[in-house]
Amino acid sequence: MESIAIMRSVQPPEYALEILLLLRALIILIFLWTMVVIWSGWYNGRLGYQRITNS
Repeated sequence: MESIAIMRSVQPPEYALEILLLLRALIILIFLWTMVVIWSGWYNGRLGYQRITNS
C-alpha cells in the first residue's frame, strides 16, 4: 500500500501537461511578437532610439 501512495505522490498532477502546453504557446507568441516589433521598426520612435543613434 505504501508503494502505491509514494507512486501517486511522485506523479505530476493531471493538469500539468495543459499548463506546460499553454506556457509553451505563450512563450512562442511573445517571441514572435517581439520579432515582429523589432523587424517592423515600431520601437524606433518609442524609446528615443533614433535620437540616441543619430546624435
